Amino acid sequence: MPGKVSEDKLYRSLQFAAQELHVSPELQSSIYVFHVSAADVKAAGVEMTSVWKTLRNGGYRYELWVVREPTDETYGSLAVSLLKDSFGLLLEQQEARRVKDIVAMKLAMTLSAKELKPNK
Repeated sequence: MPGKVSEDKLYRSLQFAAQELHVSPELQSSIYVFHVSAADVKAAGVEMTSVWKTLRNGGYRYELWVVREPTDETYGSLAVSLLKDSFGLLLEQQEARRVKDIVAMKLAMTLSAKELKPNK
């Protein structure tokens, strides 16, 4: 069974990547997240974590296929891919990797308010 995909981390990764790429973090297309375990990848028809852009009901949507437990690097890669495609950015592989690494580092150093629990 895969772990949990954090909606908060996905949102923060888009914010951080948008800051680095100097674009808006708001996407015009819907995002659907599919989370599968390593055992279920063949049944799902995916081999690795990836971003798909699909046409549904006359409009585009993004499908995020997350395989296994997502890491901060996974969230960074997804955010860079989403923004790159959404805004038609031409990024060299080295630049995309740099932004992904910055996003992962910022995620690792940040806690969400939901993660903070009062001491009892």
